[in-house]
Amino acid sequence: MCLADETGVFLLYSLLQGNSDFLEYVLVRTDLDTLLMPILETLYSASRRTSNQIYMLLIILLILGQDSSFNASIHKMMLPGVSWYKDHLLHQTSLGSLMVIILIRTVRYNLSKLRDVYLHTTCLATLANMAPQRLVSLFYMLSRKYNKYVETRDDKLQTKTISTVDGLVEEMSAELQSYTDFLRIVLEILNVILTYARRRIA
Repeated sequence: MCLADETGVFLLYSLLQGNSDFLEYVLVRTDLDTLLMPILETLYSASRRTSNQIYMLLIILLILGQDSSFNASIHKMMLPGVSWYKDHLLHQTSLGSLMVIILIRTVRYNLSKLRDVYLHTTCLATLANMAPQRLVSLFYMLSRKYNKYVETRDDKLQTKTISTVDGLVEEMSAELQSYTDFLRIVLEILNVILTYARRRIA
């Protein structure tokens, strides 16, 4: 009820991080939607939240997502509808799928607005815990954006005069570096997942 307030978010984080009994109590509940839906709704309206609040909510999801039974439970729990999700109609969607949708949406928001590497890493780590296959789709989306940005930069450089090239290169290289960092992070997470899976099979 209080997750719209940064103090409420910090209190929830403190309880989950510092009190193992409380964490266990949350994880064994059968009504995980009671806790997760307000968190996901708050992340959905990320543009109206502070970066600190977004980061704390993502850490909370990361803590919860480290438990395999939690991940199994949220993928089994079906939601008849999500009234606050306005992008398109969600009907009979699992709570886990909604969480993946919101996390990917948060990654896109971070790419376009905040460009915070730590926030991005936390988001991707949470996705890796609950839906490794979605990281492949995310990598594909990021690589397409990266390639498109490189093409746009090259086209602009060809049409600019020599005197304005240096300023344009400096301006665009910072944004290109952000995409490079994010792609590297996704690749590192995929590498860890594949390495861990190979060890388990061996």
